[in-house]
Amino acid sequence: MGLLWGAAGVVLFQAVKRGLELQIDSDLRNLVGPARFIARAHSLGIPQQQFRGSDLAGFNDPDGRVYFAAWRSAEDTPVRSKSLGDRTLPRPKRFASQGVFRDYELANGEWVRTLSVRSQNPPPGRPVGPRGGGGPPGRDEFSRMETREPGRGGPPPEDGRPRAWPLRPGREGGAEGGPGHESVDLVLAKSRRRIDETLQLVLGGIGFTGIVAALASMLLVRLALESGLRPLRNLGDQTAGIDTGALDHRFATDILPVELRPIGVRLNDLLARLQQGFERERRFGADLAHELRTPVAELRSMAEVAMKWPEQTTPENYQDLLAISERMQGTIENLLRLARLENRASVRRDETVRLSEFLSECWKPFSERAAGRGLRVRFSVSPEISLATDPNLLRTIASNLLSNAAEYAEADSEVTVESAGSGPVLSVCNAAPHLSDDDIPHLFERLWRLDRSRTSGSHCGLGLALAKACAEALDMRLTAELKDGRLKISLTRLAQ
Repeated sequence: MGLLWGAAGVVLFQAVKRGLELQIDSDLRNLVGPARFIARAHSLGIPQQQFRGSDLAGFNDPDGRVYFAAWRSAEDTPVRSKSLGDRTLPRPKRFASQGVFRDYELANGEWVRTLSVRSQNPPPGRPVGPRGGGGPPGRDEFSRMETREPGRGGPPPEDGRPRAWPLRPGREGGAEGGPGHESVDLVLAKSRRRIDETLQLVLGGIGFTGIVAALASMLLVRLALESGLRPLRNLGDQTAGIDTGALDHRFATDILPVELRPIGVRLNDLLARLQQGFERERRFGADLAHELRTPVAELRSMAEVAMKWPEQTTPENYQDLLAISERMQGTIENLLRLARLENRASVRRDETVRLSEFLSECWKPFSERAAGRGLRVRFSVSPEISLATDPNLLRTIASNLLSNAAEYAEADSEVTVESAGSGPVLSVCNAAPHLSDDDIPHLFERLWRLDRSRTSGSHCGLGLALAKACAEALDMRLTAELKDGRLKISLTRLAQ
């Protein structure tokens, strides 16, 4: 704003200055005729004080503010106006068709605006007086007088009329003015005091107005910003009061200004996601404690029995200890692997995988369990389908999907494994009558299982969460849908 105001002040000052200088330049042009008239009259010995016209009288006033000086080309002594006194004006060295304007400082320190022009004396023999007639000379009459000067020798003019400056030898036929002309250098000046005083007033007004405007703008901008930012400050104060125990707080977006409503909406979305994440972590902690409580209690009970009755310890007891330890170790390893995948700490090693053979190999460890529950498995995978991916991560996904189907599918039902050239990379569909639509969003959460299956020791609820993390590491995603009592989990590529 300061730069803009400064630029505006400079433009305004220069515009006023240019306007005043154009006015004084116009006045100087209007004084060219009177100055030439007085210069010619001076050469004829006519006193300047005889001229009473408004333009002429200014040159005669010793305290006047208009001046002139004239030089004939062949002489160095100028003809000066009485108002100039003992001061001098610079003799011009260059001329232009419209005259040359410039500023000049007189000997007394006064600054003037000058106009330099070059005029021509007329050739000899031209009739005197207006239109060649008699009568006294008019204001511009001396510009048309013949070239004989009284007091310079030669008989007086027959009609008693005065003569103008004589032509000098060698000037006839010169380059300037044509044959018989003599050039006269004329400098007119007018004091700049009035326009300088006006410019000082303008400059002072601009500076004073700028300072007042700057102070007023600072105050107004501060008030406007305080008023405009008050809702944002209130929003910040409300945000500062939110902690992990108040994630259910939501901002009232309907009372926010239009500019802040998108921020309020996004903050509410963020709080909702944080609330869901914290609730999921709380459930995870509770589920993990529940998962480890039972095997730890078993280990403790078996250890106490072995210490109290060591003679009754059998190999079967050690086998039970080994099974419990393996289950706990599997849970811990899955948790560690899941953490590495979620932190993108694992490195992908892509290879070409023939999907039909790969899925058949993944199904073998679960075929016996599926046969025992009367499950029928139908593979619909084209032998030509191949996939460039990390086989270890893909194996984790496929094994977990097939293991869940073999363990939790409705007995004596059909499990469908499909893969096509377009669409999902892999989909596993099985009957799941015990699931509801409310259970689908929790399928991929860590350690989540239906209550009826918590007593099973073969699954700890980390399989689908681990499969989802592997899918994200492969730039894919796992989705689940429940339709007509059948659960379908699909592995699809992310849109590029």
